[in-house]
Amino acid sequence: MKRPDRDPRALGRELAMLAASLGVAALLVLASQHYRDARVTTHEQLVGELQRFRAGLRQAHEDARIVRTEYGRFRQLQERGFPGAAPRLVWVEDIRELARQASVPVLQYQLDPRRPLAHAAAGAAPFQLYASPMTLRMNLDHEGDLVRFLDLLASRDSGPFDLRACTLTRLEGGAAVALDRPNLHAECRLDWYSLDKAPEPDPADEALL
Repeated sequence: MKRPDRDPRALGRELAMLAASLGVAALLVLASQHYRDARVTTHEQLVGELQRFRAGLRQAHEDARIVRTEYGRFRQLQERGFPGAAPRLVWVEDIRELARQASVPVLQYQLDPRRPLAHAAAGAAPFQLYASPMTLRMNLDHEGDLVRFLDLLASRDSGPFDLRACTLTRLEGGAAVALDRPNLHAECRLDWYSLDKAPEPDPADEALL
């Protein structure tokens, strides 16, 4: 039995419709994949933003804690002239007073001119950190006098300082401990710190750069 011949134009239309359906299906697949990828990217971005927000919140809490705990100390330093010009008279008066409190019978001191700890580049910072070396020479009845004096100095809040070294030597007079005169000589070196405005750059130095 002979099959009827199909109209070529009808066959062409059917093929065209099939191709169009396949194209639409492919577009739908691609669109769904793009939508899924976009959702994943958006989720990852949101997670990253949330993590950054939490990190910033933790840092803000830490900064607030530092401000609460250190602000009082900073106010005390401000009242003692830090930052500002080195309060040399305050340091000397406090040393004398603490020597009396610690019952140090003999005290001599030498406070040298301040020196910059580091030279910042021009315009890098408005302040300069300085150190003022001080040498203390004391005659003591016993070692406890030195310990008491240094403890009083640390709690005085005269300003930031760093104890560099202390040496103890026995005074002349034999090995026996004397009850009517000092037995030891102490020499201590420390640095007093001050924070002052950075000096203006020298135009001659800038011309060499």
